[in-house]
Amino acid sequence: MPVTLVGRTRERAELAAAWAATAGGATGPQVAVLTGDPGTGKSALVATALAALDPAPVTVLHGQARIHSPAPYDWLAAVLSGRDTRGLPAPAPALAWLAQHDAAPVERFAPGALLRVASRVVRALAGSGPAVLLVEDLHALDPASLNLVGDLAAAPGLPALLLVTSRPSADPLVARTLARLTGTPGRFASTSGRSGPPTSPRCWPRSTRGARSPPGRRRRCGTAPPATPTG
Repeated sequence: MPVTLVGRTRERAELAAAWAATAGGATGPQVAVLTGDPGTGKSALVATALAALDPAPVTVLHGQARIHSPAPYDWLAAVLSGRDTRGLPAPAPALAWLAQHDAAPVERFAPGALLRVASRVVRALAGSGPAVLLVEDLHALDPASLNLVGDLAAAPGLPALLLVTSRPSADPLVARTLARLTGTPGRFASTSGRSGPPTSPRCWPRSTRGARSPPGRRRRCGTAPPATPTG
């Protein structure tokens, strides 16, 4: 039975606006980052928002880290799982490696070259869009996947909404990726706390013209709002 999400009106409106920009032909990907502790409703918000997108996405590429023994490019391997990969713009050995096939060659590829191949594969899968690239549990992803997600967020002409969920993380690679994502023009970020009513502080977009954030409304992405004194 479908579950109706109560509240989160602003976040759903933000996601709808980001999708409208994507579907309207934005020149690059729109980026939305949802961070919060386990159980704060990130997955429910994503499911509700995806079901309400209008027009419906032509393509949804959904991936996340494996629970055990994460491997390089886990996000893309999850996306490729069960798909027909024939015709994708990638050499067969590199594609087998990215898809984590058992028969993948043991040879190693230069990280930069493999990242470029991975980005081309995602672009090919997204096609002319509009597409949704859903990255769940960013905090658990491997370094190669983190690099890919950061690269996609800045990919010119990618007709997609890049929707990312994550727990707060002290891991420097994860923190750096979240900072990179939330510093991308044309994005919003929200954070949910564990206790009290759901809170989602807005992280204001970095203007491409160097405009400053509105006074009194700056808050570092991924942090909870100040606690409200009680008593």
